[in-house]
Amino acid sequence: MADYLDRWKDELIRQGTPEGEIVRARAEQQRIQATLGDISDDEAQVVSLLRMGVCFCLEQQPLFGRAHLKVVLLLLAQFTLSQLPRFLGYPFGDATSSLYGLNMSFLIFPFLAIYRGWGHPRLLASFLLASALLALSVNMLFVGKADTQSPTVVLAILHLPLFFTLSLALFGPHRRLVERMWTHLSLVEETLLLTFLLLCATGFSMMLVTLLFEAIGWRVEDEVATVTITGIVPLLPLLSLHLLTIRGAKLQQLIRLLTTLFLPVFTLLMAAFLLVLLFGTGAVVEDRSLLLAIDILLAVLLLMILYAAGQLEDQQRPRLWRGLIILSSAIALTLDIVALRAIGTRLAQFGLTANRLAVLAQNILLCANLIAIVATLLSRRSIARMQTGFLLLYGAWFLFVVLIFPLLF
Repeated sequence: MADYLDRWKDELIRQGTPEGEIVRARAEQQRIQATLGDISDDEAQVVSLLRMGVCFCLEQQPLFGRAHLKVVLLLLAQFTLSQLPRFLGYPFGDATSSLYGLNMSFLIFPFLAIYRGWGHPRLLASFLLASALLALSVNMLFVGKADTQSPTVVLAILHLPLFFTLSLALFGPHRRLVERMWTHLSLVEETLLLTFLLLCATGFSMMLVTLLFEAIGWRVEDEVATVTITGIVPLLPLLSLHLLTIRGAKLQQLIRLLTTLFLPVFTLLMAAFLLVLLFGTGAVVEDRSLLLAIDILLAVLLLMILYAAGQLEDQQRPRLWRGLIILSSAIALTLDIVALRAIGTRLAQFGLTANRLAVLAQNILLCANLIAIVATLLSRRSIARMQTGFLLLYGAWFLFVVLIFPLLF
């Protein structure tokens, strides 16, 4: 524990903190420690340092070869399964892209569940059985209807991965649902960000391979693109989850740094975008693609806000961070209200369709969620319990879109 105290003081000195402020910080740390009650000195120092903003990480033991072997076998099985449709006479192309899109979630998430739920055989078996039944139901619903022009197919392709992403919270380490969902939300953002970085690296590698083969007269871009989309990209989430498991502390520090950098920048960009929408000459109502882009931006910003709020609750951020999160939430809320107004106008002018109903419900959920976040942060209450309820609502809505929309529209 003395080592942590010395490193904490050295870090303050490295940041150029005056000696007087270091003394006052140490006195505040001792004051917090004195109010912690009947616990050991080491425990009191840990809690007091945490409240002062120190970040802790566990020193991870090297994984045994069996853990690496398990993920390699899962990746090989996943890749083999992804190529089966091609060998069975369903090559990837315009005619079969919807079929591949509908079943992509059933290729990715069961393997993620196997990786996370290896120590919970009963729960894992139930999850895999439910996934198989859902896969059968989805494919039966869209037999003869699976074309890229069908709105319900596109909605199912978009909402299936969202539902599965939330359902993986079942394999969390905590007993209480609130803690399990809140921890899972942080893991989702970390996995998504790392998957995005791996996706960029994969795209660059595939482009380099194509250029090298073209240099010797071989045109392989179609084959490389097909293998990348159907076989390589589905492996990236599992690979990201494995990397986070074995190098979690170091990667989490990188992700916290990226969040620190991007949340203020993203907030400023969204504020500028909002001003252009409110006072510019463009009409949001007339541009359906713009409304879709706004929804995607709102979803990304909501995920960043929740991740930042999680760091705030862990006492790993200064007080100014709370103000930034509230500002980001208020900007996102205003933008969502603008989108809701545009969606309502389109409904009044053009009538109800599957796409408009899905977007309307999603924006209403986002609006209620952002209002709850702002109210919770202003009242300085825990955001985890409130957000758990919204995550369950999101999951129920995603499943409703996948299974019920094809019957309604």
